[in-house]
Amino acid sequence: MESKLTAYTKAADFLEHARSYLFEREELNSTLITIAEMAAMGGGPFSSPFGFATINDRAGDIVGCLAHAKPDGLVLSSPIDSMECDLIFGWATERFGIPQRIFGCPTCAKRLVERWMNETGAKVCL
Repeated sequence: MESKLTAYTKAADFLEHARSYLFEREELNSTLITIAEMAAMGGGPFSSPFGFATINDRAGDIVGCLAHAKPDGLVLSSPIDSMECDLIFGWATERFGIPQRIFGCPTCAKRLVERWMNETGAKVCL
């Protein structure tokens, strides 16, 4: 499956496109929802750099979501496959550098942490 990462600079735009996906899996995505909703309203306890993205399959359907904000770092929906982890790695590295923390999909989070550690020597918390 060929996936595409679509980045959003505004939380409101991200929510507009991802709301259905996020709320269909609310129990897995509650942190993503909270970060996006609080960022759209002015940040709340979260601070920049903010970043939001969806991962879409070849048909354009959302198959994953992610957000970045301090203090939480990079937050991933579940499940995310290994090819999608590579998309996330490239986007996050370019946009934010190495996140201080990653949580969400355990398999993808572990893969990302290992890749950042191997390529940069940096320590990232799960």
